[in-house]
Amino acid sequence: MNIKYVILIAVIGQLTFFGCVTARGPCFFSEVPLSEYKGKAIVYFYKYDNKGGAVLSINKRGRFLIENAGYFLIVVDPGTYNFEVSYGPFSKEHTENTFTLEEDRAYYIRYVTKFDKYVPSLVPLYVKMKYSIDSVTRDEALEILQKCRLIEVHGYANGYIDIGQ
Repeated sequence: MNIKYVILIAVIGQLTFFGCVTARGPCFFSEVPLSEYKGKAIVYFYKYDNKGGAVLSINKRGRFLIENAGYFLIVVDPGTYNFEVSYGPFSKEHTENTFTLEEDRAYYIRYVTKFDKYVPSLVPLYVKMKYSIDSVTRDEALEILQKCRLIEVHGYANGYIDIGQ
């Protein structure tokens, strides 16, 4: 087999597994007025890097595909919520973080993936990822959210995630 074909197959394989899922919702981010969801907490959960899609679960409920350069609008009752992300629908690797959310407040939570280790070769093969979920300030989030698209969630009223308690 010609070496060009081996390299081409390796590149196509990496593109398939790392970065082929991209958000396709409305292009412009806009904040929802807190008064629209009185007594609720609003969460903007986003992922901007292009290192593959992932799956979000909140309090072990729902499985939502997180797309690159995409964000979810999540409306919840006040309380403590566990956000868990796995790297794929069948992946055992995951990360999680718990947040206490208060009523009539907006939260900005980001999911970040970073390459941890790789095998140097003609085409670098990444073998380990680092994941994190953390809360950031509104100003820090807005810089990135302006470049993100809303990920519409079908099956929920108005296209946003309403988990409740």
